[in-house]
Amino acid sequence: MNPATPEPRGTDLVFAERPNSPIRNEAAWIILIVDDDQGVHDVTRLALDGLEFDGRRLTFVSAQSGREAIELLRTRQDIALVLLDVVMESDHAGLRVIEVTRGEIGNPAVRFVLRTGQPGHAPERQVITDYDISDYKTKGELTAGKLYTTVVASLRTYRHIRALDQHRERAEATATALQRFFPGEYLALLQRAGITEVCLGDQIQREMTVMFVDVRGFTGMSETMSPAECFRFINRLFAHLCPIVREQHGIIDKFLGDGFLALFPRSADDALQVALALQRRMLAFNAEYGENVRIGIGVHTGVLMLGTVGDAARMEATVLSDAVNLSARLEALTKRYSAGVILSQQTLLATANPGAYGVRSIGEVHVPGKQAAIAIYELIDADSEQLRSAKMATAADFAEAVACYQTGAHGEACMLLQRVLNRCPDDEAAGLYLRLAAEALLGRAGRRVG
Repeated sequence: MNPATPEPRGTDLVFAERPNSPIRNEAAWIILIVDDDQGVHDVTRLALDGLEFDGRRLTFVSAQSGREAIELLRTRQDIALVLLDVVMESDHAGLRVIEVTRGEIGNPAVRFVLRTGQPGHAPERQVITDYDISDYKTKGELTAGKLYTTVVASLRTYRHIRALDQHRERAEATATALQRFFPGEYLALLQRAGITEVCLGDQIQREMTVMFVDVRGFTGMSETMSPAECFRFINRLFAHLCPIVREQHGIIDKFLGDGFLALFPRSADDALQVALALQRRMLAFNAEYGENVRIGIGVHTGVLMLGTVGDAARMEATVLSDAVNLSARLEALTKRYSAGVILSQQTLLATANPGAYGVRSIGEVHVPGKQAAIAIYELIDADSEQLRSAKMATAADFAEAVACYQTGAHGEACMLLQRVLNRCPDDEAAGLYLRLAAEALLGRAGRRVG
């Protein structure tokens, strides 16, 4: 090699005039020299001594064999360029270094320049075609000037690859962050490959199961908390509950202060399994944090429209449907009936096997905006085992009592409901119906007396 100093080229690369000349970036380019001839290491360092590229000096690392080079490449991710001999401990040791680096180690960025004194062991055209390398030179032709050119070109390529990697990582991070505001499941439902393809007014119509979840009594709880404590409590609770929804193919459409709306496009069974899991998770949450928090869940299945609303400057995905309103009203009824989960008859019939769930009818309700009454059910599988067993044992009497109450047979309803409460004193829905039936009887008797 000829160690003569080449001319500087552009602003990217200069040779330092003094050993202590300032550089713009303290990080150095790491160059790995791999050769079993120590003289090659010495001459290479001499030829490139004092070189700076893009404001950074070169730092050299040496390996005397392919095996040693592989170990360095396994442990160091900062190597930018490898000046690599082909024939060392074996005829193709250098090629093996490339194969392991690109394959097993999975490093696509580091650049390789092959230098060989025996080109017959690795024909140039074949190597350039089959291996991801920047250059291939025989040791005889690699003068100081050519070495300079090769190193600069390789480092520039490495810099571009790393910049592209950083852009890709930022793009992936941005896409991941956007999914926190616009779930990827929405993109699939709207048949869009990415969020940039979503347009205002995109929409689909299909049957889904809708779930409303609400924390009981949070308004009263929040009066004793600071704003920061309120946010910590809600976020801690949601951290326990929300993953359960996603694990069962649900989509959290929006958060509603101390509750949320979730969609289940795959099946009604997904929604009921989540409702059960959420109630059970609350037991663990209360035990872990010493709380006594309860949630109410309303579930309904129906046709809805999912799409984007807003204007050109601000839009969001949402659902528009009577099914959404009805599920919210069912959740509100959980307070009236002291139930953990209330579902509509439509949801029960939409399951693969309605008999697989422990439910009991709690009658029919008239919902504002609906002419026909809605049959609703309590998912008693969500109760504790003891309460669930007692409700199952009295289910027939309870159903008959509710039917009597709704047909005006209040005396018979009172008798049946008292029998239910004798066997299951904690049945709050039975207690409610008993009070209503007794009030109806007293009101009728009062009208007769008057």
